[in-house]
Amino acid sequence: ETNRRLDILDETTGRLREAVAEMENLSTRRVDWVIKRASECLRPASASKSSLHKSYFSPKFNISAAFGLQLELQLFKDSDIPVDGADTGDCAVFLWACKGSKLSFRLSVGSKSIALDRVFNGRVPYGSRRLCWFRDQINPRDDTLTVSVEILESIREVEHAIRPPELVEEPSEAEVAKPKTLDGYVLFHRHINNRVVEQVRSQVDLMRSRMVRKVEWRVQQASKLRRC
Repeated sequence: ETNRRLDILDETTGRLREAVAEMENLSTRRVDWVIKRASECLRPASASKSSLHKSYFSPKFNISAAFGLQLELQLFKDSDIPVDGADTGDCAVFLWACKGSKLSFRLSVGSKSIALDRVFNGRVPYGSRRLCWFRDQINPRDDTLTVSVEILESIREVEHAIRPPELVEEPSEAEVAKPKTLDGYVLFHRHINNRVVEQVRSQVDLMRSRMVRKVEWRVQQASKLRRC
């Protein structure tokens, strides 16, 4: 009996620890993965290897009701065969997330970024094509490279099973009269929208533009246009 109670206590503690970890970063909108000594540590795949890229992974984290996220930075090696987007850059960035996560997010490498909307299946990441040249994005002052994810909108379904009450040896009359617990589960829909301000601002600008009746383009020093 004591071991059973300890097992229940350990299970409850584990669920509580996971819940606290999620709530801790519920209001977090952006996570930066700062790579130190980037010019030394980050190396594309060598020419002798068959793989066209080499991957680096960030620690896992929770953000905006999304659980178990992880960033992946891919560095591509030079190829003798023409590759689509090879003139754009030599790195790409991807995001891993748990199955069922519906995310609108922005991925960044240094100052270069891309916005995406995806529903994750938990088996593959989603991200950019070749985004930029990673050495151009390294901060020369401290030799760091910042890889970021910003959650614009997050929708996640969390399922909680309905646990039947524990049986007692001699139930009282009041306990016998209670209705039986139906088999099933409770589904929580967690929705966080971090772009409300941007959406409101765009709608306000749209409403203002509808009030505009006439637009004038006033060119100064128009007599000198022919000389240009």
